[in-house]
Amino acid sequence: MNTPVGLRPTAWEPRQRIIAAVVALLIVLGATLWWLGGTEGRRAASACDFYDDQQSALHTVTDEATEAADRAEAAKDDAVIGSFNDVDREFNSLRRWQSTYPRLTDALGDVGSDGVDSDAESTFDELTQGVAEMQRLIEGAEPAEVLDWVPELNARLDNADELCSSL
Repeated sequence: MNTPVGLRPTAWEPRQRIIAAVVALLIVLGATLWWLGGTEGRRAASACDFYDDQQSALHTVTDEATEAADRAEAAKDDAVIGSFNDVDREFNSLRRWQSTYPRLTDALGDVGSDGVDSDAESTFDELTQGVAEMQRLIEGAEPAEVLDWVPELNARLDNADELCSSL
């Protein structure tokens, strides 16, 4: 059966095929660049999700450390560890962050030298070092040392809060 002439598909000329291929390639390239351009913010936001789960517990640790150090100073104790209301809860919060940190760095992936992901990696590295120092101080430092460190840890927490709220 013959198809009427007006309904036959027309063959594309070589020039039309080249133009169509170039347009398709440009669309694919543009979509790829758009997708890759936003991955950095998505990775940092994913890392912040891990931080958000631990944020309030870490802030509570600094509050409790301040109160315990004040009580230890008032009692003229040499160490702050015995002045906590629940030192196990605070240690658990600190350990939970330290166990979360590897998953957070995995969420960031391979970070370049600049941009949001690099800022996030630096912020969370500093926070993790601060958490480790707080744990060390709680385990055996004098109250004055703990009180000296709390503002530094609070500043690191504030940096993480600021980073995550900006995403």
